[in-house]
Amino acid sequence: MPKEFSKKLLVASYIIAILVTIATFALPIITYTISGQLMDYSSLMPIALACWGEVTVGNSFYYWKAKSENKIKLLAEADRNKVSKELVEQIKSILTNEML
Repeated sequence: MPKEFSKKLLVASYIIAILVTIATFALPIITYTISGQLMDYSSLMPIALACWGEVTVGNSFYYWKAKSENKIKLLAEADRNKVSKELVEQIKSILTNEML
């Protein structure tokens, strides 16, 4: 089964954030060992932090999306199993209050 597009985006976000973080720490070391001069790479730190911020937003969206999809699945399962209408309404009210 192919991966969902949102999972592919999460994986890509993690890979980019990890690579940028590694580059932020490795470039000064590599530059110093090759040329013997210490160069300023402090401008990479905000870029690395922005990458991790994007990963955080992506994770938050993905978990919110999964929670919404699970709510739909629970209600569909309750309807399929011929659960009483009163119980379905209680489940709906509980899930609606949790989603806020």
